[in-house]
Amino acid sequence: MQDKLITTFSYPEEHPELYISGSWDNWLQKHQLVFDPVFGTSLVDIPLLPGLYQYKYIIDGEWVHRDGNDVLVNDLGTYDNVVFVGGDFELPYTFEWIGDANQVQLVLDYDWNDRTEMIKDVIDGQTIFSCYIDLPLGTFFYKYIVDGEWTTRSDLATKADKEGNINNYVEIRPGVQFPHIFNSDEKLLRYYLYLPNNYEEQLIEDTMTSGVPLLVYLHGSNVGSMKELENVDVPKLANEKLLPFIAVSPMLKEGTSAVSVVELIDYVCNSFAVDHSKLYLLEYGNSELLWNVIQDYSDYFTSISCVSGNNDSGTVDGVGVSDAILNFYGNIGDAIDAIQMSIFD
Repeated sequence: MQDKLITTFSYPEEHPELYISGSWDNWLQKHQLVFDPVFGTSLVDIPLLPGLYQYKYIIDGEWVHRDGNDVLVNDLGTYDNVVFVGGDFELPYTFEWIGDANQVQLVLDYDWNDRTEMIKDVIDGQTIFSCYIDLPLGTFFYKYIVDGEWTTRSDLATKADKEGNINNYVEIRPGVQFPHIFNSDEKLLRYYLYLPNNYEEQLIEDTMTSGVPLLVYLHGSNVGSMKELENVDVPKLANEKLLPFIAVSPMLKEGTSAVSVVELIDYVCNSFAVDHSKLYLLEYGNSELLWNVIQDYSDYFTSISCVSGNNDSGTVDGVGVSDAILNFYGNIGDAIDAIQMSIFD
């Protein structure tokens, strides 16, 4: 059984009735903070098991969050502070501005004066400015500065901050799928990344001696954009339910090579805690790219699942992959079910 870790919570004011309550005990107990004149702040130590927790302060009977600490938007649409007990946890998040401009910068609410330059690229004939930032758990407001004008993206989620300003926002936590851009040696590759809801807990519990399974999904020719990709098969499932694996779903264009896909897999394996004994490749309607991948990289994967609709393995016959690795399914649901069963074997 894991030991509890002493976790110190603070509030930079003195109040006769100042408490804290959190999700570690389903918000049942209130812990009183005591003002320390040496540090000039109110403090309380709470022993907690490693994990992710939401919490709030109670000041003279009013439940509030502390500005400046990491926050998440709760089910009621208000803010809870959030703490990750047992270590620091960050996720890389890719920000994009789509459209022609001379200069695009990104600003986030933790420092509206800190401007991050976004890199200009042309992807499939479309001008895209992008940057990625490692963000801790929490909800972050942000804006773009396009040729000197502060603005938001109308196609992304927006919310008013406490001053009433409308901003884009992003919630950083496991169990949420994020879009990313990977710059391979051959070309830029856009993809969706999903980390399982308990990813940060596994980081603590076994210090990643085993890691987390990885599923790589290759979509078919009927998908032509990131928006379409988000609404099919594995990316769609990642938005609707909790999955027990890291999921990587690249946006495949004509000419996307096996080398680019494998470089992306290498990047994910090196950047995240992946269990290399549980690497799964799932293909649906992209047999030519699948053939190219498994022809040279079949020993990469624990299993390769093909969804052909008719269990026809002719498109990948003769590549020297054993039947134990290569499996055929009539629909995507059966393939994912089989992969999940393999994970828990």
